[in-house]
Amino acid sequence: MLFWVKRGKFSIVADMLEVADGGAGKTQIMYGANLNFRRLQKYLRFMLKIDLLDETSNNGRKVYGTTRKGITFLQHYYAIKELLKTKDDNSHKNGSEGSYTITKKLLLSSAK
Repeated sequence: MLFWVKRGKFSIVADMLEVADGGAGKTQIMYGANLNFRRLQKYLRFMLKIDLLDETSNNGRKVYGTTRKGITFLQHYYAIKELLKTKDDNSHKNGSEGSYTITKKLLLSSAK
């Protein structure tokens, strides 16, 4: 049986920060974080306001990138996720394999 779990705000923010790492447009973020346009706009405004994302212009196109504060958020987010894991979570049934890749990347970048 398949259950749909509603994502929390932290999960949505983390997904958006991952997609924007290295620069991404609105459409890339929207599809990569699985959001509709209205929700994307709401989160972009919030994340720009609190400096988790920055906005630059590239040939007239807005590009969003993850800031240092955004990287710090991701590091803490995945550390907490790891702390809350149960034995059953180690099977990767929930599709969270990507979090391990980004966690390693983030830990390596913070060591510099």
